[in-house]
Amino acid sequence: MSMAHSANSSTASKASETTSKVWLFDEKQLDDYTVFHDSSTHYDESMLDKTGDGALREGGAIHLLSSEALGLFTQYAGIGLILGTLPALAYPLYNVYLQMQGYQVASYSALMSLPWSLKIFMGIISDCFPINGYQRRSYMMIGWVLCAASCGLMAATSFPAPYYGRKDLDGLPLANISAHDKANYINASAPNSGGLFILLSTLATVGSVMVAVSSEPIAQRGRIQTTCYVVRDSFRQIPALLVGFCMNSYQYGGSFDWSITPSVVYGILVVPSLLGLAASIWWMVEIRVERVSLRHYFRGFWQLVQLRVMYQFCAYNFFSNVFSFFDETVSSPMTSDWVQAESLNMQLFSLVGGLFGPVTMWALGKYALHWDWRSSIVWSSILWVAMRALVQLTCVWGVNRNQYAFLTGTMLMDQPMNVPFLFSAYASVEIADVGNEGLIYSLTSSVSNLGYLFGPVLYKTVDSFFDVSRDDLRRDDATVRWQATYCFLISYTVKLAALVFLVLLPRQKGHVQLLKRRGESSKIGGAATIIGFILVLIYALVTNALSFFSSTYCLRIAGGNGCVSSPE
Repeated sequence: MSMAHSANSSTASKASETTSKVWLFDEKQLDDYTVFHDSSTHYDESMLDKTGDGALREGGAIHLLSSEALGLFTQYAGIGLILGTLPALAYPLYNVYLQMQGYQVASYSALMSLPWSLKIFMGIISDCFPINGYQRRSYMMIGWVLCAASCGLMAATSFPAPYYGRKDLDGLPLANISAHDKANYINASAPNSGGLFILLSTLATVGSVMVAVSSEPIAQRGRIQTTCYVVRDSFRQIPALLVGFCMNSYQYGGSFDWSITPSVVYGILVVPSLLGLAASIWWMVEIRVERVSLRHYFRGFWQLVQLRVMYQFCAYNFFSNVFSFFDETVSSPMTSDWVQAESLNMQLFSLVGGLFGPVTMWALGKYALHWDWRSSIVWSSILWVAMRALVQLTCVWGVNRNQYAFLTGTMLMDQPMNVPFLFSAYASVEIADVGNEGLIYSLTSSVSNLGYLFGPVLYKTVDSFFDVSRDDLRRDDATVRWQATYCFLISYTVKLAALVFLVLLPRQKGHVQLLKRRGESSKIGGAATIIGFILVLIYALVTNALSFFSSTYCLRIAGGNGCVSSPE
């Protein structure tokens, strides 16, 4: 008994010493861990109207069958449809139908992710500039109007003719096509004729993300949060079926003898946009608020970005994503020209692959909570690169060009990247404090997505020095295969180089807490974060947009061959 009493006294003494020093988060106090952060649980009902987060109604969870809940579900269903359809058109419409160069398809996909990099600006505008006293509902309406107008204009505008106007010419090198057939059945201007539709698609995506940002405060209260995410992700899968089954004729890289036109797809997207607009007008409830003090708001923002834990984490997110998503422009044309994957199969495998993500996340959340973040990311990245090399290089050299085997490989090869994604989300949760969660999540997610947007800017320029144009790939000789191999090897090397930036990521959540409690700050670090973000965003936007203008698509920074000769 005396020994036990002595041990307890010693423990108590150590505990008292610890309290006077830096407090570290005790992992044993947690039974579980969640990525989604419910900010409302930190306030009682009397405080909710003082948070200034623009919540659509005061306090309490929303009943799942109430009109407001149905209005919110309508918002997320529409968001899922828009954000699922437009990126899904990259392969059948822009890669196959218009036969765009690989760097142009990469730019289209990058622009579809652009609005997520604008999330921080959208949040600041809605917080600081309420329209007629409404911070959220007004911007939901603006977002849906922008989305409906963009999709409606695309539906009303005649889409360009396909590159191949006859089925038996599909996939043939231009050198093997007669002059008569070239003149009558080849639309040589097709690859550079989709600029208007890409611009309008980007605006439609901006509108839908604006709605998503405006809906977030209410969607993060209680059970409504999970239901909103289920609705959004469920409706996001529907476009895979629409695009897969209805855009699978030879013009889109499929085998059906019928298909719908792109205008029909864009016209369909007008419907959820108008329904979302109606729901935001009649079903959403919002309490009028006073305009916040801009001086006070931006002073708080400036103090936040000066914190070392903040600018260091932003630097890690940006640089690791830029390097990790340094891909190759040859991937899309290789899939259509060498693998000859059908549009339907592409969408179905994408649909099935989307089911693996939640399963992987669940497994990591259950078994990997206490893993060392750095070492876990190292091993998952090595596995990721090895799987990509196995799938892609065997295709390049003709070992495996069966579309089902190839699509199975592409479906599985990116699953290891759920590890760095999830651990980065864990770190973001640990950084957030009561009252600034929304601003932190907006800033960190905007910086992360800027990495996805900037990666294509770099690899497009690098790959422009290799002979991997569409007409080169159609030759499919040893020279072209080596050129493609060089592109892939450079990509793998850069992806592994991303591991260098792990020194910026704490090893575990306790290390994040330690970094926070040190309270270190730097005006230089904060200024570099803000200025760097704005400059990189502008440069990435401009260089990706240059890929679609007839006078600039051949520039090196756009991914072209330097305007020495016009690519086919």
